[in-house]
Amino acid sequence: MTLIALYLSAVTLVYFSFRSDIYFLLAKQQVVDFLPWRVAFYIHITGGLVALAIGPFQFLEKFRAKHMKLHRTLGKIYVAAILLLGGPAGFFMAFFANGGPWADVGFMFMAFFWVLTTWLALSAIMKKDLKGHIRWMIRSYALCFSAVTLRILTPMLSLVFHIKSAYILIAVAWVSWMINLAVAQVIIYLKYNKKKALPPKIQNLLNS
Repeated sequence: MTLIALYLSAVTLVYFSFRSDIYFLLAKQQVVDFLPWRVAFYIHITGGLVALAIGPFQFLEKFRAKHMKLHRTLGKIYVAAILLLGGPAGFFMAFFANGGPWADVGFMFMAFFWVLTTWLALSAIMKKDLKGHIRWMIRSYALCFSAVTLRILTPMLSLVFHIKSAYILIAVAWVSWMINLAVAQVIIYLKYNKKKALPPKIQNLLNS
């Protein structure tokens, strides 16, 4: 997961050439010159890139235990990248999604839940609710990782299942984040819903 997230983050850097004829932007020629959308796009990919790259390291227990101050600093950056940049800009961009109204709504829900789960993770840690914080962070990053799932599903639905492009655009707007949330819930159940205590060293560090 870490390597995939870092790879996609690196690939995203090409957009900062500010060209309008590359990758995703080729499919957005009807709005690519609309300044509010273009600004929102760069804000969104900046926040998303930062969150996607930071996220995997936050779940490494040995990393947290050994570098708690860094963990907290990266956590603040992650939260800011979503709440101030990626989430709001993504919600605005959803109004211009390819695929029509159903795709618009799907991406709106994705952006809304991305912001909501991140906010709830922040709220939990501020209340010293460590288990709640971890659960909500798993959900938050699952939604962040939807950017990867979407890029896997799109060619799969086309090449393997031969679904028409118009339906693919709608499907990925919903399925890409719903699958990830479902996987997140399974992980939470298996790791944290069996009254399993956090490792004592991490518990002590987080409480300090």
